[in-house]
Amino acid sequence: MLDARDMSKRLCYIEKSKAYFVEDFDNVTGDDWNDIPYEINASEPYKEFDATIVCFDGNFITPEQTFNTSVDVINAQINKIPWLYFDKNNMLMPGATLEEFIRFVKLHGGKIYAEF
Repeated sequence: MLDARDMSKRLCYIEKSKAYFVEDFDNVTGDDWNDIPYEINASEPYKEFDATIVCFDGNFITPEQTFNTSVDVINAQINKIPWLYFDKNNMLMPGATLEEFIRFVKLHGGKIYAEF
């Protein structure tokens, strides 16, 4: 069940329809997060970061569909790449809280699935 601590965790990685949130966003890493393209090389955050995983669906674009980049570049916001893109005025950037993520997905017609 999601609690207040989970809701303040920050978005650090998306793989297909799974979003990963951690408390220590500034230091989080995982296998091959510096490799390009991330969708072929990278894996979820290392276990020690205690990620909260939330599944979602909806009409969103993720970086793997439009950018040839790494997780490290996305999270550092070097190129201002959003983790979720709905349209040019509606993007969810790295470091967004789980609470912001849920609001964004629902606002744009998506669904959130969490274990209870």
